[in-house]
Amino acid sequence: MPSSVPSKPRASPPAAENWEIYARQVKRSDGSLAYQCLWTAKDNDASVPCLYTSKKQLVKRHVETTHLKVKRFICEICNKAFPQKTSLDIHKHGHTGDTPHACIYNCGKAFKDPARRHRHHIEAHGYVPKQFKRKYKASIPNPEQSEYESLEPWRPLDS
Repeated sequence: MPSSVPSKPRASPPAAENWEIYARQVKRSDGSLAYQCLWTAKDNDASVPCLYTSKKQLVKRHVETTHLKVKRFICEICNKAFPQKTSLDIHKHGHTGDTPHACIYNCGKAFKDPARRHRHHIEAHGYVPKQFKRKYKASIPNPEQSEYESLEPWRPLDS
């Protein structure tokens, strides 16, 4: 089947419709609002809270996929279910043989999923990925900052 065939979402379980019972709105230290996962798990007879915190839509996705195990997207070829459409699309490339993720260094290689292409960039071309440290970014952007991370050891900005 061609990869352009849309997948039909699976009906949500009742708990997924009420994902907000597993989350609460919190105020961050900078005053902005966020959502926090309230799911608790047992670890050696102790309840351990998840406390994942992010934007509303990301906490919703986290609760549904990580804790409620909602898998709305189903492969029409093998009936395997996935929590996100992008996961299904990458899976379908295995059936179709499509390799839509071409190497940005124009070496002629292409990959079925972007993670394999990223690993290729690192291993074959020496690409050093920029680490995403939103928490510790300087408040004023530096226009001369390289798109690659410094090779100096990391340290918090406030020390």
